[in-house]
Amino acid sequence: VDDNIFPSGKYRLGGDWITKMGPTREWFNYLLRTKIFANLAASFPQIITNASTLRAHSVALLKYNASHPQTDTHVDNGIVALTIAMSPQSDYTGGGTFFEHLGENDLIQMDVGHATWRPGSVRHGGHRVISGERFILGAFFLLSDRVEHVRRLKNRGADKRAAG
Repeated sequence: VDDNIFPSGKYRLGGDWITKMGPTREWFNYLLRTKIFANLAASFPQIITNASTLRAHSVALLKYNASHPQTDTHVDNGIVALTIAMSPQSDYTGGGTFFEHLGENDLIQMDVGHATWRPGSVRHGGHRVISGERFILGAFFLLSDRVEHVRRLKNRGADKRAAG
């Protein structure tokens, strides 16, 4: 993960896609089948009518540290998003996840193995890591039984901005 950089607004995070990490991908796919899909469906029954329609769109292991400390406030590229803490809180100082509607200083701190999930449209960000290293697994989910027009429009706008 040290060789790859993921942009997040004006910030850059180290990271890589779990498709390149065989054992991590197998572990995550097992969690999808045994826990995650059912919990997401139970949490959002108005959105996810059947857990079998969920698809992991993109999943990455991200690294926050003093040189890659935080993210901008943003929305995620999926109908539902998941963050799993992969580091014990004792490995870093600072960090945490904030949700814009709660306030930037009202942080959700997660120890290794803890997770948050939310609709992809909820504005949030990764708070600054002051020292040490914080790893998270970020996953974005789509539904196989519907077209997500907002995501498509968001992507189209981002492409046009990048093109000038």
